[in-house]
Amino acid sequence: MKHRGDDNPIACSLSGAELGVRLATLLAQFKSRVITTEELPDGYAFHLAGDQRSIAAVAELIAAERECCPFLTFELIAEPNMGPVTVRVGGLPGAKELLRTIFCALAETVGDFVGLPGFDRFSNMAKEVPMGIRGEAEQTVKHEHTLNHHSAALPPIFSTPNMIGLMEWAAAKAMLPFCEEGEISVGTAINIEHRAPTTVGALVKTEAVLESSNGRFYVFRVTAHNGVEEIGRGTVTRTFVNPAKVARRRAKVKEQG
Repeated sequence: MKHRGDDNPIACSLSGAELGVRLATLLAQFKSRVITTEELPDGYAFHLAGDQRSIAAVAELIAAERECCPFLTFELIAEPNMGPVTVRVGGLPGAKELLRTIFCALAETVGDFVGLPGFDRFSNMAKEVPMGIRGEAEQTVKHEHTLNHHSAALPPIFSTPNMIGLMEWAAAKAMLPFCEEGEISVGTAINIEHRAPTTVGALVKTEAVLESSNGRFYVFRVTAHNGVEEIGRGTVTRTFVNPAKVARRRAKVKEQG
């Protein structure tokens, strides 16, 4: 995805496959924590609760995006007394257009995007995807994946956002063979239980199995296992989108007032 402003290319350095991973993991975790989104002249402001998980999701996202999108700027505002957190994302001229493309695909916030009039026009036409398709993902738990990585007061156990991200990635891998040119899949709903702790060094494996669909939204039954016991279960819902088409349609809607 590229946008050119002032003769300087604005582009994410991730490949299509790498972007798919980012969308399904860190960006999906961040998206799930966003309460409201505000458009700014040069970017967007995302408002989140002030809890530890939200701050952890923000920190992970900023660290990753600074590597692949060095033209972006991030401003973090944390209100006192554990109040809400605001993340302002902007950057060089043209960065906002790239942000719009990415965050439209991610829904800016899940509720806002799904609730937009004519949301189904933003996804592709209904397509047949066989029930029972499955995807798998695995990750060896490192300290950076634990709660303790974000606060010394918290235990060194696998965090819920990381587990959910791995579940989302399993579902995204299941859908990948059915993506047409220019398409990706994005999450639209999550219903997950984190049932048991996992320590550093364990290998966590997740599985996603498609159990229902209306032709546009695909509901996966997901599980996570640490080699000893099941640590998580639930459902994730995903849909196919074409980020470039989404951005063009949103821009057209905005021009029309």
